[in-house]
Amino acid sequence: MSALVFGVGVGLFVLIALWVSAFLLCIVSLRAQRNAGFVAILAAVLLTTVLLVLPIDSPEDTETKPSWSPKVYDHFFIWRILLLVFLLLSVVGGCVNFVYSHLMEPQKWPNSYS
Repeated sequence: MSALVFGVGVGLFVLIALWVSAFLLCIVSLRAQRNAGFVAILAAVLLTTVLLVLPIDSPEDTETKPSWSPKVYDHFFIWRILLLVFLLLSVVGGCVNFVYSHLMEPQKWPNSYS
């Protein structure tokens, strides 16, 4: 069985790091007016596809399982999902506001005719 960090595998953190670096490169290339952002997003899509297609360990454990295990019910699942959706919408709204108010601000160039 693979190592779990906060209940998720290492592959998810690899995908998150890949997409965060691709989006950061995209934002930096937009400010520098280069074409590297499109290439970074395309590379992230290709790498994500390759990593998702690669075979993984079987979900069944090779260890012996007990014949009976009690069912655990998560009574706060819906509230946690609602909180997650709210936080995700807040982050997206904050990023859109940041891009709109800071990155899209017109630049003032000095007058070179004088």
